[in-house]
Amino acid sequence: MSETRPAPLTGLTVVEISAFVAAPLGAMTLAQLGADVIRIDPIGGNIDANRWPINLGYIAEVQATGKTRGPLGNGLYDAYGPSFETSDGRQIMVAVISNKNWRGLGKATGLTEKLERIGPLLDVDLSTEGGRFEACEAIDAVVRPWFAAHTVTEAAAALSEAGVLQGGSQTFEELVKSDPRCSLENPLFSEIDQPGVGTVIAPRVPLVFSGTPAAAVVPAPSLGGDTAKVLSSVLSARANWASEK
Repeated sequence: MSETRPAPLTGLTVVEISAFVAAPLGAMTLAQLGADVIRIDPIGGNIDANRWPINLGYIAEVQATGKTRGPLGNGLYDAYGPSFETSDGRQIMVAVISNKNWRGLGKATGLTEKLERIGPLLDVDLSTEGGRFEACEAIDAVVRPWFAAHTVTEAAAALSEAGVLQGGSQTFEELVKSDPRCSLENPLFSEIDQPGVGTVIAPRVPLVFSGTPAAAVVPAPSLGGDTAKVLSSVLSARANWASEK
């Protein structure tokens, strides 16, 4: 029989004084690994407390509001890597970071001759990443109609066969509504009752350690919901301190 061990950070107390995405995410991860995380906010909430729906998360936002956010931009900087809409309304991104990829783009689309004309016209070297980046708008104009005439599956197959880096993308609404990887079929996800939001599915921490049961998914605490507990157990203050203030 294997021994059950506590989570790796059990017994560690972390005090979090932060806002917005990165630092709170780090503290949440520490909590999921067993640490006792105490977040300190000013009375009424920190500067990110009311930035709805940013704090809700992309997946929960779709479930709670029925809406999805628009694209934020997928361009690859300093190389040719745009995204295109296909005939079925989907998006596909290509990344041309080598001459093999560049030749493959022309082969897959049948537009090699037209693409070769861009370099002399714009006086750029399309055999370099910088040259293709500089000419990206002209390249887009040549290949965009090809993508518009093909479904995402057709485009992906042709590009892949020609050696072009590519990948279809989906909105968070499509992810939540039709992708089984973001559903209760995936053991990473469970339903939680999030205060102020309702019932949503949310992922647990994906890390699993030998002998340690996987951490359960739990709702995010309400602002100030643990104040009395922290004051009494950690700071040895009276439990009614907050109400007195």
